Amino acid sequence: MPATEALGQPLFLISMLAVITVGLWASFYLGRGAAKSRPPESPPEPQRFSAQSRMPVAAEALVAPLAPPRAPEEDASVPRATFADVAGLDEAVEEMRELKEYLLDPSRFSRLGASLPKGVLLVGPPGTGKTLLTKALAGEAGVPFQVVSAASLVEVYVGVGASRVRQVFAQARKKAPSIILLDELDAIGRTRARQAAGGQEERESTLNQLLLEMDGFDPAAGVLVVGATNRPDVLDPALLRPGRFDRRLFVNPPDLRGRRAILEVHSRNKPLGGGASLDAVARRTTGFTGADLANVMNEAALLSGRRRKPHLGPDELEEAIDRTMSGPQRLSQVISEGDKRMIAYHEAGHALVGRAVARGHEVHRISIVARGQSHGYTLSVPVEDRLLLTRSELTAQLAVLLAGRVAEEVVFGDPTTGAEEDLSRATALAQKMVREYGMSEAAGLRTFGPAGEPDGADGLRPALSSRVDAEIDRLIEEAHTRARAIVSAHREHLDALASRLITAETLEKSEIDRLLTGVARDGAPPAAGRRSGATEGPALRRRPAKPRARSTGVPSA
Repeated sequence: MPATEALGQPLFLISMLAVITVGLWASFYLGRGAAKSRPPESPPEPQRFSAQSRMPVAAEALVAPLAPPRAPEEDASVPRATFADVAGLDEAVEEMRELKEYLLDPSRFSRLGASLPKGVLLVGPPGTGKTLLTKALAGEAGVPFQVVSAASLVEVYVGVGASRVRQVFAQARKKAPSIILLDELDAIGRTRARQAAGGQEERESTLNQLLLEMDGFDPAAGVLVVGATNRPDVLDPALLRPGRFDRRLFVNPPDLRGRRAILEVHSRNKPLGGGASLDAVARRTTGFTGADLANVMNEAALLSGRRRKPHLGPDELEEAIDRTMSGPQRLSQVISEGDKRMIAYHEAGHALVGRAVARGHEVHRISIVARGQSHGYTLSVPVEDRLLLTRSELTAQLAVLLAGRVAEEVVFGDPTTGAEEDLSRATALAQKMVREYGMSEAAGLRTFGPAGEPDGADGLRPALSSRVDAEIDRLIEEAHTRARAIVSAHREHLDALASRLITAETLEKSEIDRLLTGVARDGAPPAAGRRSGATEGPALRRRPAKPRARSTGVPSA
């Protein structure tokens, strides 16, 4: 150990003791001085002490930054939520009903030799209803429920997290039967080998205490631990073994029927006007989570109130969807005529190529009204929810992503910075096709792990890494060539669409279809260099994706 480091620790302790001593002396001296300065008839004011530590307040203010924070009391009340408040999660609700029956009548199961699972792991993206589902279970069973953010358990002080875990479980045992929800479980439950060295000791201490608590309590006590995470792949295997988190429930974004049911729940206290259709909203919101849909209905209600309308109309619902996806309109932004024309052609390029190659999708809206960080967007909506995508569909997506940049090149001859997000998404998609989906003949039917690792960290030999990069470049270049062929072949449609967009600023599906009449589906031949058989290939299993508004960034000056 270096000499400076050896001396640093004693000096630090001495300095802390000096600070505490000075604080105690100052508190005592000031207290005596205040007592002497008061009139004789006024009794001396007693020195104030903290109820927790019996330490003078002035000294405690100095010591407080040095002491570990106290663990707050977690709310362990019985929630009012029920399964009637949960929509779009039918399978997960059925699993929770079984747990409810055990919590209500454990003897019925114990006579058969069954015991309550110690833990249930809810896996799904943020906003899909994991917390609501657990609250509904507690509400139906009539048992106390406490939600604990796992991230709040980890502190800079070693041992504080473990102490908080003990307190949480002690409170749950005291109020058993009860339910604990550990939200963001991956904050403390990551595989220990993957953790950074800086916070590893405290994080491991907290995780070890959690494992001990789950091993230590009797299932007959009626304490159910529910963990929620969107990263099950990073969890420590010790958490997932039988006897800890015995069950795993997947809570994914809802399908069309689920979205309709969720919208029904969130429209109970919201009057819908004529023409407002929850079915139409459900079709428009593929990939939205329950939280997204709740936000859509709330935004629509706020808009209706702002416009002094007695009900929610179709215009408010459409605007609410756009706000949820892209943010509110930036009406105050002034855009030059040159930039406006550039943005219009960029978005028209997306729509034109999307019409030609994107089977299973329809161009629903084009707009050059600025929203959020974008200056325009083209919204494509899937005709139906899909779980699988083929290689030909992914290559079509690449062509659509690059079509805005291609339109700039064909019309103006000088591309702008507006395609930054499109290029980023196209690169990410091509990387997945080669590295994760095995959709490259040259790279072979194997996976290489996700992109984004530092050089050499993915374990690829330099020659193989170069081949993978070459395949990614080839996919992007072929998509660029395909998009350019379509734009060049249908230049008159591109001009008509962009011209109308400059005037109207926003175009809906009916007018887009009219302006693109004559552009046939799959109207472009395969790009040069594409291998035979590449148009139909392996299918990709995926979750339904939220409809993305391909946004135009800030054009270069």
